[in-house]
Amino acid sequence: MRHEVKLPFLGENGGYCRILRWLVKPGSRVEIDQDLAELETGGERFIFPSPLDGILVAILAPAGSTVVTDDALAVIDEDPMFDDGMRAE
Repeated sequence: MRHEVKLPFLGENGGYCRILRWLVKPGSRVEIDQDLAELETGGERFIFPSPLDGILVAILAPAGSTVVTDDALAVIDEDPMFDDGMRAE
């Protein structure tokens, strides 16, 4: 199942940030809490982690773009058939 990864509410920083760089490429397998992107808001930098395991199939907000709360950043395919295949090896 494909999931849009959205920017969560950032609190006092106005709900927006800039994507500085992506740390993974489309087609890469990602694990929950793995570093996905480096973001900046209110002059502070932070790392945005993956909310789930799967395959990063698309980056929807490229580096350099400004995004706001609930904007889709990327798409991760959480395919249980794929996970079962990986475990079976």
